[in-house]
Amino acid sequence: MAPNGSAPKKTGWSTVTTKVEPNNLVIAGYPLAQLIEHSNPLETAHLLITGELPSAEVLAAHDEAAKGAAGLPAPNVERFEGEDISAALGNCLLSDKALFAVPQTGDDGPVNKTIFALGRMARYLAYLLGNEAALDKAVAREPFGSYIYRAVTGEESVDEKRGKLIETIITACVDHGVTPPSAQAGMIAASVRADYAMSLCSGVGAITDVHGGAGAMAARVFLKIVDKADAEDLSILQATEGLIKEYRQTKKRIQGMGHRVHT
Repeated sequence: MAPNGSAPKKTGWSTVTTKVEPNNLVIAGYPLAQLIEHSNPLETAHLLITGELPSAEVLAAHDEAAKGAAGLPAPNVERFEGEDISAALGNCLLSDKALFAVPQTGDDGPVNKTIFALGRMARYLAYLLGNEAALDKAVAREPFGSYIYRAVTGEESVDEKRGKLIETIITACVDHGVTPPSAQAGMIAASVRADYAMSLCSGVGAITDVHGGAGAMAARVFLKIVDKADAEDLSILQATEGLIKEYRQTKKRIQGMGHRVHT
């Protein structure tokens, strides 16, 4: 508590890339909400590395590079039952000769390596989720966002609205400063000159049901609301109010909701 008995004022922090304040995230000078609404993951990745959004010509080149990376076969990694998704992604990263072969030297090296890595992530996810057939049916004229959609959903027909939602979720997960465990782990590895893939693997390995995956628990509550609405012939609002009432009566918390900085 502060000396006068009031709650301490919440403070923010800044890095070269990010400004973090309560309910206000700024990435390289752009409010995160603005990036979520207007920029896709490739544009946002370029911004994080270079400090500026790409031109239309550069973005088109990024799109082709990411799709080319997604089109390459997945590394042949051994899977086992019950394997955590973070561990599985880490195995793919460390076994991927295609990713290791991409140079990251020169002015454009870091951003080109990152764009390639995003494409490889689409392939990894398709492989791990059993959706490679859908990904392999993507055509050249489709944007990279469609490749992501196919990799995640396994659907061969791309729903543009749902695809935009998936891209939005990815964009919303970008740089939030130095405090997230996944960011810290990746930066510590990079600071001692670990290979690019090893640094990524370190960050991905810190993503668990507590950090990064907590939203999945909230998603299960949202699905309960939909099921309740269908089963009891209620509107989504009525079902939401009803479920919240049930939770309050049983003193049960809604998992995955709430944040220590943002209200």
